[in-house]
Amino acid sequence: MTNFDRFAKSAYAVADLLDQVGDWSGPGLGSWDIRALAGHTSRAVTTPVDYLRQGTTEAPRLDAIGYLAAATSLDPAIHAGVAARGVEAGEALGPEPAARFRQLVDDACATLADAGNPALPTIVGPMHLDDYLATRIFELVIHGSDLEAATGIPIDMPPEAVTQVAVLAVSVAAARHRGLTAARALTGRDGSPFSIF
Repeated sequence: MTNFDRFAKSAYAVADLLDQVGDWSGPGLGSWDIRALAGHTSRAVTTPVDYLRQGTTEAPRLDAIGYLAAATSLDPAIHAGVAARGVEAGEALGPEPAARFRQLVDDACATLADAGNPALPTIVGPMHLDDYLATRIFELVIHGSDLEAATGIPIDMPPEAVTQVAVLAVSVAAARHRGLTAARALTGRDGSPFSIF
Protein backbone atom coordinates (compact mmCIF):
# COMPACT_ATOMS: atom_id res chain seq x y z
CA MET A 1 0.00 0.00 0.00
CA THR A 2 1.40 3.40 -0.99
CA ASN A 3 1.36 6.60 1.04
CA PHE A 4 -1.25 7.94 -1.36
CA ASP A 5 -3.46 4.92 -0.65
CA ARG A 6 -3.07 5.37 3.10
CA PHE A 7 -3.72 9.10 2.75
CA ALA A 8 -6.91 8.56 0.75
CA LYS A 9 -8.26 5.84 3.05
CA SER A 10 -7.51 7.88 6.17
CA ALA A 11 -9.13 11.01 4.73
CA TYR A 12 -12.27 9.12 3.74
CA ALA A 13 -12.42 7.53 7.20
CA VAL A 14 -12.57 11.04 8.69
CA ALA A 15 -15.18 12.04 6.10
CA ASP A 16 -17.32 9.03 7.07
CA LEU A 17 -17.17 10.07 10.74
CA LEU A 18 -18.07 13.68 9.93
CA ASP A 19 -21.12 12.52 7.97
CA GLN A 20 -22.56 11.42 11.32
CA VAL A 21 -21.89 14.61 13.31
CA GLY A 22 -25.01 16.41 14.49
CA ASP A 23 -23.68 19.14 16.79
CA TRP A 24 -20.67 20.97 15.38
CA SER A 25 -20.43 23.39 18.30
CA GLY A 26 -19.50 20.82 20.97
CA PRO A 27 -16.01 20.70 22.51
CA GLY A 28 -13.38 19.43 20.10
CA LEU A 29 -9.75 19.71 21.17
CA GLY A 30 -8.26 22.42 23.37
CA SER A 31 -9.80 25.73 22.35
CA TRP A 32 -11.37 24.22 19.23
CA ASP A 33 -14.98 23.15 18.91
CA ILE A 34 -15.77 20.18 16.67
CA ARG A 35 -16.11 22.42 13.60
CA ALA A 36 -12.68 23.97 14.18
CA LEU A 37 -11.13 20.55 14.81
CA ALA A 38 -12.65 19.31 11.55
CA GLY A 39 -11.38 22.47 9.87
CA HIS A 40 -7.85 21.89 11.11
CA THR A 41 -8.08 18.27 9.98
CA SER A 42 -9.21 19.42 6.53
CA ARG A 43 -5.88 21.22 6.17
CA ALA A 44 -4.20 17.79 6.17
CA VAL A 45 -6.17 17.23 2.97
CA THR A 46 -5.69 20.61 1.30
CA THR A 47 -2.07 21.50 2.06
CA PRO A 48 -0.53 18.81 -0.19
CA VAL A 49 -2.53 20.24 -3.10
CA ASP A 50 -1.61 23.81 -2.18
CA TYR A 51 2.08 22.95 -1.96
CA LEU A 52 1.93 20.95 -5.19
CA ARG A 53 0.55 23.99 -7.02
CA GLN A 54 3.22 26.26 -5.54
CA GLY A 55 6.09 23.93 -6.42
CA THR A 56 9.73 24.55 -5.57
CA THR A 57 13.09 24.44 -7.29
CA GLU A 58 14.89 23.68 -4.01
CA ALA A 59 16.23 20.18 -3.47
CA PRO A 60 14.25 18.21 -0.87
CA ARG A 61 16.15 17.89 2.39
CA LEU A 62 13.57 16.46 4.80
CA ASP A 63 11.81 13.15 5.23
CA ALA A 64 8.65 12.64 7.31
CA ILE A 65 10.62 12.12 10.53
CA GLY A 66 12.65 15.27 9.96
CA TYR A 67 9.52 17.27 9.16
CA LEU A 68 7.65 16.22 12.29
CA ALA A 69 10.69 16.67 14.51
CA ALA A 70 11.19 20.18 13.12
CA ALA A 71 7.49 21.07 13.22
CA THR A 72 7.19 20.15 16.89
CA SER A 73 10.17 22.40 17.68
CA LEU A 74 8.82 25.57 16.06
CA ASP A 75 8.39 28.83 17.94
CA PRO A 76 5.23 28.69 20.13
CA ALA A 77 3.88 31.71 18.21
CA ILE A 78 3.59 29.45 15.17
CA HIS A 79 1.26 27.15 17.11
CA ALA A 80 -1.02 30.09 17.94
CA GLY A 81 -1.29 30.66 14.20
CA VAL A 82 -2.15 27.00 13.69
CA ALA A 83 -4.98 27.33 16.21
CA ALA A 84 -6.35 30.41 14.44
CA ARG A 85 -6.15 28.75 11.03
CA GLY A 86 -8.09 25.78 12.41
CA VAL A 87 -10.96 28.09 13.35
CA GLU A 88 -10.81 29.78 9.95
CA ALA A 89 -10.76 26.44 8.14
CA GLY A 90 -13.74 25.29 10.20
CA GLU A 91 -15.71 28.36 9.21
CA ALA A 92 -14.71 27.80 5.58
CA LEU A 93 -16.42 24.40 5.66
CA GLY A 94 -19.64 26.38 5.41
CA PRO A 95 -23.24 25.42 6.15
CA GLU A 96 -22.72 21.75 5.25
CA PRO A 97 -19.31 20.99 6.76
CA ALA A 98 -19.39 17.22 6.27
CA ALA A 99 -20.25 17.52 2.59
CA ARG A 100 -17.59 20.18 2.11
CA PHE A 101 -14.95 18.06 3.84
CA ARG A 102 -15.77 15.11 1.60
CA GLN A 103 -15.53 17.32 -1.48
CA LEU A 104 -12.09 18.48 -0.38
CA VAL A 105 -11.03 14.83 -0.05
CA ASP A 106 -12.42 14.01 -3.50
CA ASP A 107 -10.61 16.97 -5.06
CA ALA A 108 -7.32 16.21 -3.30
CA CYS A 109 -7.35 12.56 -4.30
CA ALA A 110 -8.11 13.44 -7.92
CA THR A 111 -5.19 15.89 -7.98
CA LEU A 112 -2.65 13.76 -6.14
CA ALA A 113 -3.38 10.35 -7.66
CA ASP A 114 -1.11 10.89 -10.67
CA ALA A 115 1.10 13.67 -9.33
CA GLY A 116 4.23 11.56 -9.04
CA ASN A 117 6.72 12.51 -6.35
CA PRO A 118 7.78 16.12 -6.97
CA ALA A 119 9.49 18.42 -4.48
CA LEU A 120 7.19 20.61 -2.42
CA PRO A 121 7.76 23.69 -0.27
CA THR A 122 6.67 23.25 3.36
CA ILE A 123 6.75 25.38 6.49
CA VAL A 124 9.99 23.74 7.60
CA GLY A 125 11.68 23.18 4.25
CA PRO A 126 11.38 21.37 0.90
CA MET A 127 10.51 17.68 0.77
CA HIS A 128 9.13 15.11 -1.65
CA LEU A 129 5.36 14.72 -1.96
CA ASP A 130 5.48 11.09 -0.81
CA ASP A 131 7.27 12.06 2.41
CA TYR A 132 4.88 14.95 2.98
CA LEU A 133 1.89 12.63 2.53
CA ALA A 134 3.26 10.52 5.40
CA THR A 135 2.99 13.59 7.63
CA ARG A 136 -0.57 14.20 6.43
CA ILE A 137 -1.49 10.59 7.25
CA PHE A 138 -0.10 11.28 10.72
CA GLU A 139 -2.40 14.32 11.05
CA LEU A 140 -5.45 12.48 9.72
CA VAL A 141 -5.01 9.50 12.03
CA ILE A 142 -4.31 11.53 15.16
CA HIS A 143 -7.00 14.14 14.56
CA GLY A 144 -9.39 11.45 13.37
CA SER A 145 -8.93 9.88 16.79
CA ASP A 146 -9.48 13.31 18.37
CA LEU A 147 -12.76 13.62 16.47
CA GLU A 148 -13.78 10.15 17.64
CA ALA A 149 -13.05 11.14 21.25
CA ALA A 150 -14.90 14.44 20.89
CA THR A 151 -18.02 13.06 19.19
CA GLY A 152 -18.24 9.50 20.51
CA ILE A 153 -18.56 8.35 16.89
CA PRO A 154 -16.26 5.39 16.08
CA ILE A 155 -13.80 5.94 13.25
CA ASP A 156 -12.81 3.10 10.92
CA MET A 157 -9.20 4.15 10.35
CA PRO A 158 -7.19 1.80 8.11
CA PRO A 159 -4.85 -0.36 10.22
CA GLU A 160 -1.98 0.20 7.76
CA ALA A 161 -2.19 3.95 8.41
CA VAL A 162 -2.39 3.53 12.18
CA THR A 163 0.66 1.27 12.13
CA GLN A 164 2.61 3.76 10.04
CA VAL A 165 1.72 6.58 12.42
CA ALA A 166 2.77 4.58 15.49
CA VAL A 167 6.16 3.78 13.93
CA LEU A 168 6.58 7.39 12.82
CA ALA A 169 5.75 8.71 16.30
CA VAL A 170 8.40 6.52 17.94
CA SER A 171 10.89 7.43 15.21
CA VAL A 172 10.31 11.14 15.83
CA ALA A 173 10.79 10.58 19.56
CA ALA A 174 14.09 8.82 18.82
CA ALA A 175 15.18 11.65 16.51
CA ARG A 176 14.60 14.04 19.41
CA HIS A 177 16.59 11.78 21.80
CA ARG A 178 13.42 10.58 23.53
CA GLY A 179 13.15 7.15 21.94
CA LEU A 180 13.77 5.27 25.19
CA THR A 181 11.12 7.40 26.92
CA ALA A 182 8.64 6.46 24.20
CA ALA A 183 9.58 2.79 24.42
CA ARG A 184 9.12 2.82 28.20
CA ALA A 185 5.72 4.50 27.89
CA LEU A 186 4.59 1.90 25.34
CA THR A 187 5.59 -0.89 27.71
CA GLY A 188 3.81 0.54 30.74
CA ARG A 189 6.85 1.90 32.54
CA ASP A 190 7.00 5.13 34.54
CA GLY A 191 3.30 5.05 35.41
CA SER A 192 2.05 5.06 31.82
CA PRO A 193 -1.61 3.94 31.72
CA PHE A 194 -1.00 2.13 28.44
CA SER A 195 1.13 -0.89 27.66
CA ILE A 196 1.44 -3.04 24.57
CA PHE A 197 1.69 -6.08 26.84
